Amino acid sequence: MTDINTKILPVFFILIGVIIFLFGIVSFIKFKKRLKYGIKTEGEIVNIRIEKTKSLQGVDELSDIYYKYEIKYKDYSNVKIVKWSDFQTQSKYNIGKIVEVIYNKNDSEEFIIFPSSQKKLFITFLFIGSVFLIIGSIILIK
Repeated sequence: MTDINTKILPVFFILIGVIIFLFGIVSFIKFKKRLKYGIKTEGEIVNIRIEKTKSLQGVDELSDIYYKYEIKYKDYSNVKIVKWSDFQTQSKYNIGKIVEVIYNKNDSEEFIIFPSSQKKLFITFLFIGSVFLIIGSIILIK
């Protein structure tokens, strides 16, 4: 029974590591395709939504604050689009700020902003997945 318990933990770590790592790779590949094939334009922040997430302690004073932005931009046929970004960040920008928008040429309402921040997020997933894989492998080998 003890032998089974000692193998559950490393298998758990490896499984979690594989899931996080694969999520990071798939997301990063999709992101790179958006950058490569997307159409770049300038957009303007027209609205800001503040979202708080509770800390692990459940105390408001320790909440993380994230900002979501509504962006206005024009596509290649000069159609004005105003839409909320799916991406949220802890960086606060003012209404009226001009930002880079990269949108899908087949669906101009599908877009990304702050590409360098999103790239860091996917790299973080790859790193965390790798750490879980390494820890699980070390525990399994011991």
